[in-house]
Amino acid sequence: MMNPWLLLGLSIGTMIGTQMLDYNRQFVLKNMMYGAFVGTMSASLLPLIHMYSMPIIYDALIASSAITGSLAAVAYNSPSQ
Repeated sequence: MMNPWLLLGLSIGTMIGTQMLDYNRQFVLKNMMYGAFVGTMSASLLPLIHMYSMPIIYDALIASSAITGSLAAVAYNSPSQ
């Protein structure tokens, strides 16, 4: 029941805030902003999980793992310098 515009604003704000912070000087704050960004992204994906049944999620899981596995196989077999 969250306002979608508020969720969009929070996700864009935490994304920009994560990018703007310095890793060496503001380590804890940068990790907190990144955690908030991941939280807003997962909150935006949660209705999709409830709306669509598990077979669609399993298909996406299989497709993602096939793409990642094939990219890893290409990277493993590529000639090194």
